[in-house]
Amino acid sequence: MPAPTPTGGTADTAATDPPNPVWGTPVLADSFNGTALDTRRWVVYDSPQVKLMPRSPANVAVSAGALRLTGWIDSAGRDVSGGVASRINLQYGRWEARVRAERGSGYSAVVLLWPQSENWPTDGEIDIVEVPDPQRQVGGNFLHLGSDNRQIENKVHADFTQWHTVGVEWLPNQLTYYLDGQVVWTVTRPTSSRERNMIPSKPMHMTLQHDRGCFQLIPCRDAQTPPTVSMYVDWIKVYRAPSTLL
Repeated sequence: MPAPTPTGGTADTAATDPPNPVWGTPVLADSFNGTALDTRRWVVYDSPQVKLMPRSPANVAVSAGALRLTGWIDSAGRDVSGGVASRINLQYGRWEARVRAERGSGYSAVVLLWPQSENWPTDGEIDIVEVPDPQRQVGGNFLHLGSDNRQIENKVHADFTQWHTVGVEWLPNQLTYYLDGQVVWTVTRPTSSRERNMIPSKPMHMTLQHDRGCFQLIPCRDAQTPPTVSMYVDWIKVYRAPSTLL
């Protein structure tokens, strides 16, 4: 994965970069230019009434070359945030996103892959990064698979109030997680039948979520939480796995 450029939020990076020498040309590249989200590419979550992680289209905006997902208390007194899901599902590939998040308890910046089947957790979940830490200094890579929702994880230390590029390469026998072009976690298919396989095999799509929470993983909103807390996405790229890697 190429290292990130030092700035973010304005250049049409995703659309103008040359093809990746291994993965080729992205099947989806979005730099979030303009004034509105391209709904031909993205589905906007609309579930402000649910108790767990409510999200509203009102909390999703595009401006200054970035997607902004914001958490706040809405006019109905609900603590809500925003999220979007890609319309492209792939079985194996490479996904990248350049992101940052504001400080504030009660929210987690998340980039993940979700199963097209919606059969969760059986068909798995690949969490490229989650940052529930209110100070945004610690994040995590997570992996879910199976009807019993078996989970494994890896901690990542970085200042996520600044721009970072996160990514994952998903192949039949291996998942490789990246932060700023460096491998931070690798999960491989076991060679022994006595070990539990954690590599998903069903098609998935990227989602960008600023999760509102008040449970074990995400600390509750508190008196120090600002009125609004946002997650920003500068660009994303999605690559289909070439036959040479499968």
